[in-house]
Amino acid sequence: MILGDLGFVLTALGGMLLLLLVPVMRLPAILILLVCARSLTDIGGASGDPLLPNTLLNAAIAVSFVVLVLFSAGRALSRSSTLLVVIGFLVTAFTVAVGLANFGMAAESIHEGLRLLSVLAVFVIAVRVGSDYPKALVKLVPCTVLPATIVFLVGGVLESSFLVQATGRVAGTFSHANAAAAFMSVSALSCLGIWFFCRSKGLLLAGIASLLALVLTQSLGGLAGFLAGTLALLIINTRLALGVRLIALLGTTIIAYAITAFSRLGDRLAAVGASSFSARSSGEDSLGWRLLNWSMLLQEWKSSPWLGYGLGSTSTLLMPLSQPPHSLPVQLLVETGIFGMAITVVVLLFVVQRLAVSAARGRWEASVLLGIVALMLVNGSESNLLGYTGTLYLIALISGLLVARIVEHSRATVESVMSNPKARTGAKRGGLDYVYSDGRFLP
Repeated sequence: MILGDLGFVLTALGGMLLLLLVPVMRLPAILILLVCARSLTDIGGASGDPLLPNTLLNAAIAVSFVVLVLFSAGRALSRSSTLLVVIGFLVTAFTVAVGLANFGMAAESIHEGLRLLSVLAVFVIAVRVGSDYPKALVKLVPCTVLPATIVFLVGGVLESSFLVQATGRVAGTFSHANAAAAFMSVSALSCLGIWFFCRSKGLLLAGIASLLALVLTQSLGGLAGFLAGTLALLIINTRLALGVRLIALLGTTIIAYAITAFSRLGDRLAAVGASSFSARSSGEDSLGWRLLNWSMLLQEWKSSPWLGYGLGSTSTLLMPLSQPPHSLPVQLLVETGIFGMAITVVVLLFVVQRLAVSAARGRWEASVLLGIVALMLVNGSESNLLGYTGTLYLIALISGLLVARIVEHSRATVESVMSNPKARTGAKRGGLDYVYSDGRFLP
């Protein structure tokens, strides 16, 4: 009770301070403050005794992002980015409407819609920040992830019951160890991936710290997602020499083996291997429980296959085993139906194709983005990734900053070509067409 009262006092003081500082703060500072704050608001939640009024804080942060994107100025998004944001907005609004039609004026559907719209807002704001501040990527990312990572590592070393679950898995400032694993895997992959090309001590420190934190979560899905993202980044990147990529792949394999062999992850992996791999299992093990949960959710989906039950339904109103789905594909299918799943697949293929083209043309930022996509697909296949708001904010932030670098490089190249008569002369051979394609159509 004392911790709860202290949390309200701290929240009130923090809110007053924020209101005083926001008018004089620059957009990058506001962005990093809010994203960083969201990674800290669930502190104590894993132990069942949250320090802060996280529901109120999380809603306030989401509203702040939506308001900020409406009133902040910046360069216009590229056509591809604008298209993706518009599609995201329309699909979110429609699926929220489906949820309201199925369950009435349920606060859960409205809250879910606001939460996902705030993720889109973070992406738009990050693109604006990245366009106006060229060094934002190197400076903002470490500052965003280090506070939660440091608290996490301290909690793991001290074995604080406030930051560690009863099972021994460290959760830090997140609601569950799996939520922490998703955040740390994205942080480790992004920081180390960007560090390959932007040698920064802050990125290296944040990447190593995040990787250590990922191990402490004992999350197989988090580690698998990180490895999948790393492999995708190394394979698709053409700026790294083949020898460097092979050495990095070998090193990644050795590190993954060492982690599973000398940590509790090995025991969890052995438990998965001993699973019956059947939806009819009792659900005593993690995989068996997931299979049972997915099977029951898919039975519910058959009653509304085309439009689903609406956003947020599987995390609040439609839970056969009183738990979220623990699978992004199952969640999307049940919540948005065949309609929403089809749009998701089309958008995913579009994004991957555009990024692959950009990576083939030497843009390392695109390879990092493809790594993040691979991580999301693997980790999301067995986790509640869509419900991990702090992780979604981090992905939106990093993606926006990387996209801004791609677009700004294309614009600068266009301006350089247009100001050089000799370059314009050879444009018909493909040079200028290449540049315009880069600037207009890449995300």
